[in-house]
Amino acid sequence: MKISKYLNCFKGLLIYLILSPFLEIIISRIIHPHGFWFSNIANLIAPVITTLVLVIVFQDFFKEKFKDFQKNCSQYLSLIIKYWLVGYIFMTITNLLISSITGNIAINEENNRTLLNSLPLYSIISTIFLAPICEELAFRASFKGISKNKNVACLISAIAFGLMHVIFNGDFLHCIPYAFMGFFLAKSYFETDNILCSILMHSWHNLFCIILLFLGDTI
Repeated sequence: MKISKYLNCFKGLLIYLILSPFLEIIISRIIHPHGFWFSNIANLIAPVITTLVLVIVFQDFFKEKFKDFQKNCSQYLSLIIKYWLVGYIFMTITNLLISSITGNIAINEENNRTLLNSLPLYSIISTIFLAPICEELAFRASFKGISKNKNVACLISAIAFGLMHVIFNGDFLHCIPYAFMGFFLAKSYFETDNILCSILMHSWHNLFCIILLFLGDTI
C-alpha cells in the first residue's frame, strides 16, 4: 500500500524524469541522420508529448484547480507577484555573487541563451509553455505532501528543482539561485493549494528572462 501511495504521489516526477529522456533518445535516433534541423525536432516533440501525457494524467486535478483559480483570481495573482519578486531578487543576488567568484554564468543559463539564438521558436515554446507545466507537476505537485511542515516541503522541493538544473553539467554552485526560485514557486503552490499559481509564476519568470535577453541584444 505504501509503495502505491508513493508512486501515486510522485507520478508527475516519475513521468517527467522517465518519459521525456526516453522520448528524446528514441526520436533523435530516428530523425538524427536527416540533419541538424530535423534532429532538433526531437527536442520539441519529446517535451510536447510529455506535457500532453501529464495534462491527461492530471486532467481532473487541473479542472478542479481552474475552478478554484477563477474564484480567487485577484488574491492568487497578488501572491504570485509577491513571491516572484522575492524569488527573483534572491536568485539575482546569488547569481551575481556566484558569477563574481567563478567569473561565469550558470551553464544551464548559457545553454538556454545559445538555444534561444539558434532555435528561438522552439526555445520560446518550450521555456514559456511546456517547461512550467512539466516542472511544476514534477517538482511542486509531487513534493506537496512530503512533510507536514510547509517550509520543509518547500525546501525539499527547492533543492530537487535546483539540482535538476545543474546535475547533468556539474555546475553545482548554481544550484543555489535555482533553489531560491524553486522555494518561492513552491510557496505559491503550497499556500494556495493551486498548481496553476506556480505554473503561471514559472511561466512569467521564464518569459521575463527571455524579454531581458532580447532587450540586451537590441540595446
